[in-house]
Order: sequence, then structure tokens, then C-alpha cells
Amino acid sequence: MVHLQFKAQRQTIMYHWLNRIRSAMEIHQKMSIPIRTIRYNLKKLEETSTVNYRRGNGHKTKVIQNIVKVIGQQVHRNNTISTRQLATNIETWVQAHMNDNWDRTIFTGETTFDLFQNKVKRWHKNGKRPIQKLPKSRQKVMAWGGISKKGKTPLFCFTNIMDGQFYINILQTQLLPATQSMYRKNWRLQQDNDLKHTSHVAKDFIARNSINTIDWPSNSPDLNPIENVWTIMKNNVEKQMSKNISELTKFLTEEWDAIPQTTIII
Repeated sequence: MVHLQFKAQRQTIMYHWLNRIRSAMEIHQKMSIPIRTIRYNLKKLEETSTVNYRRGNGHKTKVIQNIVKVIGQQVHRNNTISTRQLATNIETWVQAHMNDNWDRTIFTGETTFDLFQNKVKRWHKNGKRPIQKLPKSRQKVMAWGGISKKGKTPLFCFTNIMDGQFYINILQTQLLPATQSMYRKNWRLQQDNDLKHTSHVAKDFIARNSINTIDWPSNSPDLNPIENVWTIMKNNVEKQMSKNISELTKFLTEEWDAIPQTTIII
């Protein structure tokens, strides 16, 4: 497993590279990254255009894909943001959390699963493309979950609209019991800045229960590792071809429970 600190250093060097700041000394003075590390990664960027580990050097990362994803998410939120501001936002966040101990952090999030996503590829003869009938109104299931180095929370599936009150019910019934078995105390919560997470009722619940949260400012990099888990689940669940919401929920729970801890890289 690659420690998050080293991953953050490589990503920071990559962002300077993308912004044409390619002096090892200049990056070292700005970010306090060891200059040997900077020179090594700058050389790797010149030769391979990547800061990934070479084959055989431990866990295979996808730094470039992550960077592209982060940039896309920030531009989606604010399509007038400049590339320099993008780099500054990410550098600020990375520098603030470079030496964090992520072992006691629970990363949480929500996602949507459509009942008839229809992304499964099928073989067919020329001129005989299969026709699949889909309902006019698409049905979907929302799912909330949390992951950490110590394990996963239960997966909570629902179909109603989530608001602040509904969110704190999830924290009360799903998150807190899970943290008791994983950590008992001295853990912290990662959540994004969705309005339901930052509502007055949610903030009050978090304060009353002494939940320590990690700052996740607006227009900041969304590097939540739970997104990788959602991708795995969606790829697997789509192949199940669920017939109704009840069946989809059942498949989701089974897939969540089946994901091994070794797959969760934090």
C-alpha cells in the first residue's frame, strides 16, 4: 500500500509540472517536499509523462486519471475557474493534509444506482441488434456508505429524497454504531459540502455527538476513495440485470458486503 503522503507529494509535483513550474528548488521552497523526491518525479515526468510507480514497485496508482477527474469536478462546479486557481486550490488542500494520519478517517458518500442502466454490452449478428424494452420512468436507488482502513459501515439504500434530517438519521443508525466497533473513539468523518451535510440540523447533530470532521472546502479536490468503491459496485451490479427496486437493493447490499478490505486503499 502506498502511503497517502507520498501519493499527495507526487500529485503536487504533477500539478506544478502541468502549470509549467519545473524547477525542483522552486517546488521544494513552496511545498517543503524533499528535493530528491521532486527531482526523481520531474525526471520521470520528462521520460514517461507520468508519476506512477514503475511496474513491480508496489501498488499501481492512477495518478493522472485522478488528476483529470479532480480537474473535471472543479470545472463542473465553476466553469470560469482558471488553471492557476485550480492548481492553487489543490496545492493548499494537499499541503494542509500532507502529514495527516488517514488510518482513523472514515470516508463517506452517496451515489445513485439506476434500475435499468443498460450499459451491458451484448454480442449480436449484423442487422439483428437486440431490442430491450425499458420503462418510460426510470427508477433508481440512492446508497450511502463509509469506508476506512478498519473496515466498512453498512450500506444504506433508500429511494426517498435526502434532506438534513434524513442525513442525521443515517449518521445515527449507520455511522455511529459502525465507528463503535471499528474505533470507539478518536476517529474523524470525511463528508463533502453537500447542503444536507452542512445544514444547521446536521451541524448541530455532529457537534452534539462530538464528531470530528475533516475540512473539505468548496471547489477543492474530490479525492474521496469511496468513489472507487462505487465504480466497482456499479460495474458489477449492472451485469445482474435487476428486475425491480427490491432486487436491485439486494444486489447492492451483496456487492457491498463482498468487497474485501484489501480492495479499499486509503
